[in-house]
Amino acid sequence: MILSRHTCGSATKQDKVVMEDMLRHILNAPSVITFTDNRRSMISVRRRDQAYHVRLHHLFRGADEGVVKALAEYISGNSRRSLSIIRDFVREHSLKIRQKPHAAIRMPRITHQGRHFNLMASFAGLNNRYFGGSIDCSITWGRRTKHSRRRSIRLGSYSPTLKIIRINPVLDREFVPQYVVDSITFHEMLHSHLGFKYVDGRRLSHYPEFKEMERRFVHQDRAKIWIKNNLTLLTGES
Repeated sequence: MILSRHTCGSATKQDKVVMEDMLRHILNAPSVITFTDNRRSMISVRRRDQAYHVRLHHLFRGADEGVVKALAEYISGNSRRSLSIIRDFVREHSLKIRQKPHAAIRMPRITHQGRHFNLMASFAGLNNRYFGGSIDCSITWGRRTKHSRRRSIRLGSYSPTLKIIRINPVLDREFVPQYVVDSITFHEMLHSHLGFKYVDGRRLSHYPEFKEMERRFVHQDRAKIWIKNNLTLLTGES
């Protein structure tokens, strides 16, 4: 469950206490955290009275253990490996950064209906059956582009910043089975549902919990076999 950090003071206090405890344990020194809404500086650190005084942007509230470990490495000065994790985390949660009054986030055009498939019908059915209707994001066909034949192709993607699933329009063709479109939609919905994990300096997208949940889709194996057998058709001209 995600609580509104702007309206829940108790959640803010709890986040502060939990993160201070985690940092104290990792750094072996007292840590005092102040959450800010500073657009320019996500992290600033001072060492005073044998303690780390850390100012963090509020987007770090509720960060998982992997991100907190990266913060600890950055705070202690061992930042080479940790910076990539922190940058990825900030990028994924950039919508929590207060925008300037004149700034606006350009949202892509949302297109559910394709030439052969309606993505909203697929999304809604999967959402009700597998997630109890809890997935709250948009879904759209990606842009149709002409491309030369290639050996690999990305059939779907999920943007945690925009909360949008994009499905490659190469799947919007008559010979593609509905269960294949559903399998890619389900895969990207899992990214929305589970998020990413950070372990030992790496961002993981398809970790064991993800793969376990993915196997719950009734046509998972069937869809993978179809995609493997028809990859040359999908990677050709659409």
